[in-house]
Amino acid sequence: MREVLTFGQIKDGILKITKRDEFQRCIAEMDDCRVLVSVKKLHRNRSINQNAYYWGVLVFMFVEAVRDAWGEVELDGKIYWIEI
Repeated sequence: MREVLTFGQIKDGILKITKRDEFQRCIAEMDDCRVLVSVKKLHRNRSINQNAYYWGVLVFMFVEAVRDAWGEVELDGKIYWIEI
């Protein structure tokens, strides 16, 4: 086994590993070796419905608002993120 990935949660400075027993079993099956341990904060992704709403409603409304304020605008498809 070359790589073991798992999820967890940090609460009050303590790491709690999801499915810890399974994680421990995978670690126990590995030969003695050096390893790299990394903890990365996860960010929530938009759901398909949220993404469809963003591109189908919010971006359209933003483009219309810019068009109303500035007249005809060439955007070159460069609208990727609108902070609300």
